[in-house]
Amino acid sequence: TDAVAAVATALGAGWLAQPAPLPHSEAEALGRVLHRLAGTAGMFGEPALGAAAAMLERGLATGTTGGDELAAHAKAILTIAAEPEPE
Repeated sequence: TDAVAAVATALGAGWLAQPAPLPHSEAEALGRVLHRLAGTAGMFGEPALGAAAAMLERGLATGTTGGDELAAHAKAILTIAAEPEPE
């Protein structure tokens, strides 16, 4: 999805892994995308993905975390998204 791609891009750019404060415009834009993902993932049978997106969104919204914690949430999203769907 676009949201997962946005998380991968942010992680690859390195700013998610840097200590707070994070770049405001990037964090705000990613937060909006994550909010949508958190709200819709459960409706499509992906509650773990929605929960991980919500955790990263909260971390970005507070602006008090950075570094390893946000990167870990981002990696969780990528891992969950990469899991094969059950048949």
